[in-house]
Amino acid sequence: KSDGKANYTHILKSLELLAIAGVKMIVGTGEKQKEWVMTNMVTLAKWSSKIKELSVTINPYFYEMYISKSYTLVDIHRRMRINSPISKCLYRFLLSHREGWWRGHFLTLAAALNLDMQKPVFKTRENIRKAIKNLIAVNILHAKSGFEKNKEVVYLCRSENSFKLRRPRVAGELPAKSNP
Repeated sequence: KSDGKANYTHILKSLELLAIAGVKMIVGTGEKQKEWVMTNMVTLAKWSSKIKELSVTINPYFYEMYISKSYTLVDIHRRMRINSPISKCLYRFLLSHREGWWRGHFLTLAAALNLDMQKPVFKTRENIRKAIKNLIAVNILHAKSGFEKNKEVVYLCRSENSFKLRRPRVAGELPAKSNP
């Protein structure tokens, strides 16, 4: 009977390779090479022999795409056009919502994006506003997305071509501004 030591060794070596190995995608060839993206699939692998526990963290972006089976070159190209870390967090936030829109208090959004809540409120508002403008510029968010007049509530609406929506909408139609 095997105690599984060889299996543990094999698993740890495989995880090490997954953490080190990267995925690199190049758009274009030779002088026409326009962009590339590189990342790894495992962001953290931790083994504790003391408590016999293995913990693995998979890159959330690839995990979401793998689960939804919607990973395409278009997703990579669109993500590469996003120029700020906060905009990328907002993009991931939008990917996690099935509806084509989200409405809520800007501090709720800031917490969901894991922004520094110790910064002054006007800075948080400014960072969210810049992220929204960036996603509008790359056609991920509809132009009507942004802060409502009271400057406390944020309204986000995906553009028609930004994501595959699970429920079809009529072209140009915006949903009502209320959470279900």
